[in-house]
Amino acid sequence: MLRVAAGDPDSSFLVEKILPGPSVGQQMPIGGSLSTEQVATISAWIAAGAPETGVFACAPGQNGGDVGEVEIDVDGPLQVKVGETLPVMALVSDPDGEPLEATLTWKSSAELTLYVDGQGVLLGVSPGTVELTASAGGVTSAGVAVEVVDHDPPAATFTQVRAITDQRCATAGCHVDGVEPGDLRFDREPDRLWEELVEDEAEQVDMPRVDADAPTNSYLMHKLVLTTPAVGGRMPFGGPPIAAAEAQVFAVDPLGGAVQLIAGRRGFLCWLFGHVFWGL
Repeated sequence: MLRVAAGDPDSSFLVEKILPGPSVGQQMPIGGSLSTEQVATISAWIAAGAPETGVFACAPGQNGGDVGEVEIDVDGPLQVKVGETLPVMALVSDPDGEPLEATLTWKSSAELTLYVDGQGVLLGVSPGTVELTASAGGVTSAGVAVEVVDHDPPAATFTQVRAITDQRCATAGCHVDGVEPGDLRFDREPDRLWEELVEDEAEQVDMPRVDADAPTNSYLMHKLVLTTPAVGGRMPFGGPPIAAAEAQVFAVDPLGGAVQLIAGRRGFLCWLFGHVFWGL
């Protein structure tokens, strides 16, 4: 099978690899998946003959028109509690004011205070006020003020944490190969993994992997929510940023109180202030 069979997406190995259940290996990108619109764009490019420089028709349901305006669909400032999520929508229109389908890029002006995923779902990380914007087609919306207020959300268990890391981190090419800084592997036994996350320092930066008293000073938190962390890229590599609902499991109660993590086979209780586990 050709990597790209110009004019025939169904016969292209590239398309097979970005869809679930490829015949060889894992779905790409490892640890994540492309959006429906991204898959449709690649398929449309191949169907158009895989042009190197020319323009090709968008896939059905997509619109290639110019963006005139992007507006976040809210009435006034927003408020989000630490550890809680809030979905937000944005409206995109063309230069004539007609509704337009377009892929949105969301941005928080302070990602260690407010995290926003690719679907516009907000997650309060630490108290403060940030500006939220959405962009499409080179046009950016007016900023919306979002206040993140202190809150004591319920803790998650280590079982919930492992369910996500097993799927998103413990995959080939990510944190199972033994070549990561500090040999941080997410396929360890639960007690060993907890020790490496909580008790070991990060090797690439002067920062603990998890700072029990300051989650926003935890390198794991930085790798989870920052678009551009101090070293390397945001995790998971090769995939979209994690959903706010997933990040919610890892970033809870960053200011007060310990959370209980039940760590697997030994059944011991690990107390950690603000669990913020993700790829390092």
